[in-house]
Amino acid sequence: MKLKYQPTEPLKQTPHIVAFLDFLGASEKMRDPKENNKFLQSINYVYSFANYIHKDMKKSYKSNIKIKIFSDNIIIATEIQDTKNIMGYFANIEHFSLLLYMNALLNHNIIRGAISIGNLYMDDTLVYGEALLNAFNGESKIANYPRIIIERTIFDYISKEMLNLCNFLEVDEVIREDIDGELYLNPFWGIALLDGGKSKVEQYLRRNGSFILHEYKKLLAKNKTTVFPKYHWLANQFNEYCHANNHPFLINLDKLTLEGKNE
Repeated sequence: MKLKYQPTEPLKQTPHIVAFLDFLGASEKMRDPKENNKFLQSINYVYSFANYIHKDMKKSYKSNIKIKIFSDNIIIATEIQDTKNIMGYFANIEHFSLLLYMNALLNHNIIRGAISIGNLYMDDTLVYGEALLNAFNGESKIANYPRIIIERTIFDYISKEMLNLCNFLEVDEVIREDIDGELYLNPFWGIALLDGGKSKVEQYLRRNGSFILHEYKKLLAKNKTTVFPKYHWLANQFNEYCHANNHPFLINLDKLTLEGKNE
């Protein structure tokens, strides 16, 4: 059989902001007969939530965000159609990523990722471009901890006037600088984006803290010391967020306890 089909026109890459997110420990869970189906159901819930907020953002903010999901990987991209509004495009990707991070954590999964800027082509079938490559490399080679890092070159495209107006890099609640110099999204700030008042937020925090502690105890039982730093990092982020926002919770990895209200 001879195929003569040719694409009707050349594909065109355009500037995008892209987030590449990955579920940590997915390979191990997929291979574990006891965890396999449970993991499938939990990531399906997260993906359903991603589709929900995707539709909501398109409707409420006329967002041009596109998402692509493959197994335990999520690509979130937005085309830069107005170079004067790169801050707005970045904010959409930032908020989407934080909502997914928090929803994954509430469903007993941990995400790592990176946000990049550059040329990209993306349709219903194909994703291709330097922006994706940079985000993938950032997630797999630089992020290390369960954090979503931000490529600094994004801010090269945003005017100093706009950065000063938004006080962008000084907003410790959303964007932070880690001890290794990497910028990252404050992982628990996403909890402020979820529906509910203070009591609901503290319910979410209690669930998050219990999950982090539970996973750490499992690693102790299996003596997986190489993974300990990831959970130490996440527990410290949790404790810092609770302290800064006056929530009465503290993960103590030495005593293996979650201290706080109703504990």
